[in-house]
Amino acid sequence: MNRVLPVLLIALSFAVGPLIAVAAAPQGDDPVRLVLLPPWMDRDEMLRQSGAWQVGPFAAPFAVLATTDQASRPMAIDQRLRTAGAWTVLDGSFLAALCGVT
Repeated sequence: MNRVLPVLLIALSFAVGPLIAVAAAPQGDDPVRLVLLPPWMDRDEMLRQSGAWQVGPFAAPFAVLATTDQASRPMAIDQRLRTAGAWTVLDGSFLAALCGVT
C-alpha cells in the first residue's frame, strides 16, 4: 500500500503532457497558433516555408505565436507548420486562457 501512491503520482506526471496537448488541440477557425519547435531550427525559415508569420514582438526559445492568411492557402495552418518542422501546434486561445485573458 505504501508504494501505490508514488506509482500513481509517477503515472500521472507522465500523463499530464499528452493530456494538455489534447486539450490544447486547435478547435476552431482562430488563426493564431502557439507553435512549439526545436531550438536548433531557424524560426523565421520555418514560418516562411509554412506561409505563416510571427505574432507579437517576442518569441520563446521553443515557441512562437504565429498566424497566416488562411484564405490564401488551401492546407490548414496546423498541417503546414508541422510539415515545415514544428513539433506541435496548439490553439493560441488556450495560451491566452492560461494567462487569464478572456
